[in-house]
Amino acid sequence: MRINYDPAFLFYSNDFITTTLTMSHADRGKFILILAMMHQNGRMSEEKINLLVGEISADLRSKFSIDKDKLWFNKRLESEIEKRSAFNNSRRKNGALGGRPKSNIEPNTKPNNKPKKNLPVNVNVNVNEDLLADVKNENLKLKWIELFNTKKWYKRSATALKATLETSKKYDDDFMIKIIDNTICGDYQGLYFPNTDAEYAKYKKLQTNTGQKHTQKIKYTEPDKAF
Repeated sequence: MRINYDPAFLFYSNDFITTTLTMSHADRGKFILILAMMHQNGRMSEEKINLLVGEISADLRSKFSIDKDKLWFNKRLESEIEKRSAFNNSRRKNGALGGRPKSNIEPNTKPNNKPKKNLPVNVNVNVNEDLLADVKNENLKLKWIELFNTKKWYKRSATALKATLETSKKYDDDFMIKIIDNTICGDYQGLYFPNTDAEYAKYKKLQTNTGQKHTQKIKYTEPDKAF
């Protein structure tokens, strides 16, 4: 069993909220408990997960991948653990050397006050203000930019990106943020899947039910056990 001595990992609250909107309250609680246990102890077998949280629903199962040893893991969690570990190691190494190392290279010319605007390797040159002009939600716009600059999307043509944006008009902003985030986390080439419309219908129904609960007298019931 791997023991993680790092007591924390970066938790993106907005990402968690948008990617678990259609999950039941019970599944959300199980999800965060499994993530915490995996952070401390590494990948887990389905048997151990069952002992930890009980029954595993299809929604909860979809949040994890399974390796060749049949151990469950969450790609986003492992990515955040690796990034934090690399950052901590770099700080530790620099600290042992007395702080951030200084460059020994002396500039051979004077600055000309005209810095070059070099683009990072993965930048889709087709992403511009005109392309995203119809996107009014700033959070959604940032998600589109993040998606279009990922490894599997940054070479796509302006025509392809426009078609993707046009299809997104069928759905509301919060739902689009959710599925874009799923695509980024899953490193998918596609954004829309055969079950996207069904997932959207579930999402809208949940939103409607949530709105009705605010106008009705609160009734306390047993947690939903029909996963």
